[in-house]
Amino acid sequence: MSTGASILRLIAAREIRERLRTRAFRVMTVLTLLIVIGSIAIPSLQGSDPPVYDVGLVAPASEAIHLAVEGIGPQIGADVDVVDLPDAATAEAAVRTGKVDVAVVGAEQLIIGKAIERGDGSRRARMVVSVAEAVRLQVGLERAGLQADKAAAALASPPPRLVAQRPSSTDDSRRFTALAGLVLLYVQLLQYGGWVLFGVIEEKSSRVIEVLLSAVRPGQLLAGKVVGIGLLALGHSLLLVVAALVTASVTGSDLLQHTAFVPIVTTAGWFLLGYALYCTLYAAAGSLVSRQEDAQNVSAPLMLPMLAAYFTSITALTGGDASMIVKVLAYVPLTAPFAMPVLVAIGAVHPWQVAVSVAITLGAAILLGRGAAAIYSRSVLRTGQRIRWRDAMRRAPAVEIPASA
Repeated sequence: MSTGASILRLIAAREIRERLRTRAFRVMTVLTLLIVIGSIAIPSLQGSDPPVYDVGLVAPASEAIHLAVEGIGPQIGADVDVVDLPDAATAEAAVRTGKVDVAVVGAEQLIIGKAIERGDGSRRARMVVSVAEAVRLQVGLERAGLQADKAAAALASPPPRLVAQRPSSTDDSRRFTALAGLVLLYVQLLQYGGWVLFGVIEEKSSRVIEVLLSAVRPGQLLAGKVVGIGLLALGHSLLLVVAALVTASVTGSDLLQHTAFVPIVTTAGWFLLGYALYCTLYAAAGSLVSRQEDAQNVSAPLMLPMLAAYFTSITALTGGDASMIVKVLAYVPLTAPFAMPVLVAIGAVHPWQVAVSVAITLGAAILLGRGAAAIYSRSVLRTGQRIRWRDAMRRAPAVEIPASA
């Protein structure tokens, strides 16, 4: 093993040991595990009653149509109650006031409140489609000359049992994986990026940094610190994922049953890129100040793109439609780890676009890493007044302290 690699390993091991010894790390690990386990186990153990949908039928509607509409409940995992309505005007008012979820006017019109977008896989959307199909088939069979009771009996036949040869990789699974990765990336960057930031400030204010730099170069110290804390972040994240999978398996929860391997690997890759980008910059930010009271001010420029990307991406993921802002953020290095996985989850990008975004972000990570190392080297030994980002980037490189024999 080369001398540089040995030094990097020693610094990373030091960071890991220091963090594992702290009570804050142990408490935080236990709390996050309890939150993850509880959020999966409690809903599964408590169970929940199926939703109830009210469907209004405008008279005259045959008894067979009543039975056909009520029969869609098992198909969508809900209870369906049929409400008789006297006319179309009453049906419109009932939908508008929320008395019924859907109103059927003859065989030609269904009245609903909020429009259903294409590709909507929610239970409400499936209910509306099922009601429309049940009415269409029942009326069609009756118009074809089949008696109403015989038509209803024909439609009451259970559907065939589906046997899948491969697990599903539905849009819902990709969205869930992207959402989990998005939240995890945001929380971990806040937590472990803060550790990098405050760790550098603490070493600088206590003059420990001077002792360390008498043995290693600033770039080596920065790399070892980021790698060591990054390994802790990765281990913590893997622990949470394993806890979630085990809890879901033990409690029989279907929350994670559709998660797919490819979305998980993709999200993990963006997680690593995001960490590499932000935590090197957090270390550079920590080198600019000597007091922890100044940490918030110096880290504010890093928080702004993170917050913007996080909330914009969450909105796109939950809304199902990517705005132009999200599409632009997917190619900006500091926001791409948040935005691009969301675009992939909702199917708004092509593979070549993902490759371009990865190339841009990876190249930026290398350049920003070198720039952060330069800022760290120039500023980490300077104490007293806070150094501004602009001044640190303009200042000539500092003379590195030679390694001790």
